[in-house]
Amino acid sequence: MHIQIDQPFDLESTLACGQGHRWLPTRYGWYEGVLGNNLVLIRQVGERLEFRTTGDEADIARQLSCHFRLDDDIEVIYDELSRRDSRLAKLVHKFHGLRVMRIDPWECLVFFILTARSDIDRAMQNMELIATEFRTGPPLDGYNGPRYCFPRPPDLCEDDALEKLNHVIVGLRSKGPRIHKASCTAYSGCFDTLKNMPDVRDVVTKLDKQFDGVGPKSAYCLALFALEKLDGFPIDTHIFNTLNRHYGNEPDYPTAMTPTAVSRWEWCQKQFGRYAGYASQFLFIDSFFHPFANPASSSR
Repeated sequence: MHIQIDQPFDLESTLACGQGHRWLPTRYGWYEGVLGNNLVLIRQVGERLEFRTTGDEADIARQLSCHFRLDDDIEVIYDELSRRDSRLAKLVHKFHGLRVMRIDPWECLVFFILTARSDIDRAMQNMELIATEFRTGPPLDGYNGPRYCFPRPPDLCEDDALEKLNHVIVGLRSKGPRIHKASCTAYSGCFDTLKNMPDVRDVVTKLDKQFDGVGPKSAYCLALFALEKLDGFPIDTHIFNTLNRHYGNEPDYPTAMTPTAVSRWEWCQKQFGRYAGYASQFLFIDSFFHPFANPASSSR
């Protein structure tokens, strides 16, 4: 089964941006992921996104199109970013086909709690360990063994859930209590309310107050990847360094030394506009190709 792609799309660069947290490379260009309750294999061949699945093929095709935001008018987005910023235009050309992904809000929240003071590989490992420990639903026959759909907030809010989380999470034991507490808050259905809030800054403020362990950077990640705020601009250390490298000599560029400074976000919002979230992804992947980049220790 396949999806015909009629706009620029590059699977590899899209999954390389720290947003494909449940997609694992296997062999021959295939990636294996758990999408909802189904195991899915995907690979790109030219202008086709090929997939194999344990679920209903038509339904999975719709989910994949949504997941990779194939509904975005990507040429409009690329054109606007390129017109606004000449440096970004070069990155759009270099990484043509990169897309922001649309991720389940609950999984996205847990993932970015796990990335704080950690790296992406470890956070992905912890996501798999949590899914395996709670074993929600039947096992899915993965390339390297059984995989499971990710537990929902009620599953992680149970009395023994905190003990299980502390048992399986690798490193930084503070993550278990934060995820457990977040599951009890998320159970109230807050994500729909956040999606309907028009101003990304209000969404970030609400997330920062509502969830322990979710600072501005993680809140902007959640707003961008899960809450339909394409102007959300998360700034981690990699984007921070890339911004300094590209724009540090600009006269109006803020001099604040911390990545999460409000002045820096305001500058990025003015510079990149309503698709600033896409700009953040181009800057993030560009950090991997800088001579001093260290992808193995990348974090968000």
